[in-house]
Amino acid sequence: MADQGIEIEKVGMNRAFKSLVICDKDGGLSNFFRYLPAKDYVKMAVEDEKEALEKTKEIKPNTVYLDLSIPKNINKLIVCKEIKGDLATKDVRIIILTESLNKEIATKYLNLGVYVIQTGSSNKHNDQSQINNYHKISGDQDSEVLIKHKKLSSLFNKVERAKMEWEQSLDVIDEIILLADLEGNILRANKKLTKLTGKCFNEILNKNWNDLLRDGGFSKVKEEKDYIEIVHKTGERFHLYTYPLKNSDNVRYGNVILLHNITLLSRIRHKLLEKNKELKKTQSQVIQQEKMASIGQLAAGVAHEINNPVGFVTSNLDTLQTYTNNITKFLEFHSELFEGLSDCPKEDIVLQLKKISQEKSSLKIDFIIEDMDNLVNESLEGTHRVKEIVQSLKNFSHIDDKETFTIANINDGLESTIKIVWNELKYKATLEKNLNELPQTKCNPGQLNQVFMNFLVNSVQAIEEKGKISIKTYHKNNYIYIDISDTGCGIQDEDMGRLFEPFYTTKDVGQGTGLGLSIAYDIIKQHKGDIKVISEVGKGTTFTITIPVNN
Repeated sequence: MADQGIEIEKVGMNRAFKSLVICDKDGGLSNFFRYLPAKDYVKMAVEDEKEALEKTKEIKPNTVYLDLSIPKNINKLIVCKEIKGDLATKDVRIIILTESLNKEIATKYLNLGVYVIQTGSSNKHNDQSQINNYHKISGDQDSEVLIKHKKLSSLFNKVERAKMEWEQSLDVIDEIILLADLEGNILRANKKLTKLTGKCFNEILNKNWNDLLRDGGFSKVKEEKDYIEIVHKTGERFHLYTYPLKNSDNVRYGNVILLHNITLLSRIRHKLLEKNKELKKTQSQVIQQEKMASIGQLAAGVAHEINNPVGFVTSNLDTLQTYTNNITKFLEFHSELFEGLSDCPKEDIVLQLKKISQEKSSLKIDFIIEDMDNLVNESLEGTHRVKEIVQSLKNFSHIDDKETFTIANINDGLESTIKIVWNELKYKATLEKNLNELPQTKCNPGQLNQVFMNFLVNSVQAIEEKGKISIKTYHKNNYIYIDISDTGCGIQDEDMGRLFEPFYTTKDVGQGTGLGLSIAYDIIKQHKGDIKVISEVGKGTTFTITIPVNN
């Protein structure tokens, strides 16, 4: 009865067998198969576990039996793993025949979704009973045992599939993920690690991950509080993070090591830094152009402011030249008379002195001496005014380094700015200054002066005929406040939201670039400050600039 199984070579490959029995090379079967119809199975001998898989894929059975007579050098558990692990055979039912089985091995088979039948080769009654049980399991689809087994098999298949999908997902990402025990020995890792280290999984497992990274071409760039930045010899850069690996009892038994790939981000960051440098350079040029445009708009007024002191200094110099000529004539006349006094009689000396007095009166020497002091003082005052205006112009016209900040007093900057725009102010508005004492602060004075000038010029232009401009500064809660108010036409509601928008202007074509307030806003933001606007149409506008005190 042991030879009832149909030999595969006798029937060819076209017949679909329900079962495949893997046995020894002699083809002998255990007593279990005495009670199964020979037409329902094919027996086959194999040399090793791989061949068992290949035969299963070739026969395509519904069920594979691993007989008691299977060679001892073939590991049944490995055979089961091979068959269940292959996509082509993962759904094949496997039945293990064994005379004895411990709980640990039985659990491993159960985890694979494998049936186990414990049988005795010499106990006919026991064999028949097991066969009856088998037929009951195979034939009765409503069997409670079969239902439970199917549920377990389905569950394990889902777990296996989820595990496979998760591993495949980790293998395609550009990060490196590895699990290590508390000693740093690697328990698991994804493919990215093998790719960069040039080592296979068997060479990686149980190796110290620190040593592996170092030997694999990684080196530390810098260490931050939460991560370490490392670079691979290929140029790829990573942020290395370490997280605790804990069991169900919340006990730490290892670490998850994540190497987050920042190569692309690093390249983008480098490009952004380059672009940012270009933007800063362009912005500096735009600020300078706007500054020069503002100076250009005020050039006529500035020229007038310079022309006034230059005019009276010139007039004073002309007068001084006349005075000098008269004094020179008097001194020459005085010298000629004194040369002949030594030989003159007394009555002639009195006459000569009378002539000197008459010449002194004629040339107005006393008035000249008195007036010369006034002329010199006025001229010095005029040249000082010119010097102040030129210095103020210099503060606005030189190219500022955006990153250059210095300790300064904002009130001084306002005074300097007022001198620049004074010719614009004095004909259209009265100026009220209330500059309270302010602390020194770290700032860019040149750029802040440009902001003040933009607001003052806008205030002047908002006044149609005659009005008032008020400037107030004060210090509160470690902030410096600058209020610039006017009694001009005010700002329409629809324009309020676009005041600081580049190139937006309500002025006529040619009257403004639309960059003044935009640049002012950027400058104040660079100082970590803010600008607020309150305006009422027909009554006026107040700009409040807030700048934190930075010592």
